[in-house]
Amino acid sequence: VGVTFEDLLEALLSNLGELPRDARGRVSLSSRWWELPQFEGIHERWAAVATGGGELRFHDECDDWRSRNSTIGQEEVRLLGRAKDLNKQLQDLCARSAADQLVQALLRFLLARSSGQTPDLSEVSRAATWARDASGASVEASMWVAEFLKWAAFEDQIVWALQGAAPSPKVLRELREALAVGDTAGFAGRCACSWQGPGTEHVCDLLRTRDARALPVAMVLLAKGATEVRAQVAEGLTNSAAVEGEWLLKVVGAGALPPLGAMLQGGRSDSRCMYSALLVLKNLSAASESRPAVSEVGFIGRCAEMVLNTGYGQDVSYLALAILNNLAKASEADAEAIREQGLKVDSVGRVKKK
Repeated sequence: VGVTFEDLLEALLSNLGELPRDARGRVSLSSRWWELPQFEGIHERWAAVATGGGELRFHDECDDWRSRNSTIGQEEVRLLGRAKDLNKQLQDLCARSAADQLVQALLRFLLARSSGQTPDLSEVSRAATWARDASGASVEASMWVAEFLKWAAFEDQIVWALQGAAPSPKVLRELREALAVGDTAGFAGRCACSWQGPGTEHVCDLLRTRDARALPVAMVLLAKGATEVRAQVAEGLTNSAAVEGEWLLKVVGAGALPPLGAMLQGGRSDSRCMYSALLVLKNLSAASESRPAVSEVGFIGRCAEMVLNTGYGQDVSYLALAILNNLAKASEADAEAIREQGLKVDSVGRVKKK
């Protein structure tokens, strides 16, 4: 109906990064998916086949047709002495049915994601195997489906890492490595780089509610994400004026300080990234629970440079000065270290330029 099976499969799978995203950043389809530009020409009856519930039973029906054909053939031989050979027609019918079931399984999976579910990939996997064995899909189409299965599984692993109390170190390592290689090397790199933009919104939503389960993935994004992503995650870590000390300890314990320090090393082109890191460090240094960790890492030299060098901008200098003030007021050792950087610290710990 409408465009061919291969055309529809190509529109679905040939460029997964262009598909819509669900609330967790995973590839999905909205309820009126056929109105998207890449599906132009799709007949609405293609949409209708994916809206029904229940199990897809085309494979079972084909097996039933074969069994009935065999029984009828035996009866024909008994009555007429010969039977009509319908094997070729049945093979063609099974190939088309396998192709149809594969598309329906894909549509059902992607639509279920958009409604907030985490559907199992087994239905798509079984349909793909049948389509391949029944010659219902070309070699190229089978390759698209194989990559989709790996892509969708990787996305689900990331989402499960955000939901579990103790995410798998293997998943975090794979995400870190995939973000490091970028979208030019393998499906994992393409998948991770495509997910990080919309997926970061989900991560930040969890951070805003102080959901500590999001911290391990957030740390990976903070260290290896794109510049905009790192800034977003940093802002999500301590995004309110009244941040609880217990949460700040969790942020420090999750390993936020090293990637925040790396964000301070960027140039002026990374000004938002730098500003976001400073904002987190300002909140961390203001709290008695997390201030010692900030002091130990050694941000004083870099912050002093930002205060003394007007080229960084007033906002950056203001935040750097606030961090130094927080450290100097709490520790005479930090105050002396700040003086060694060429700044003045008075008796109550206020930091100024000389």
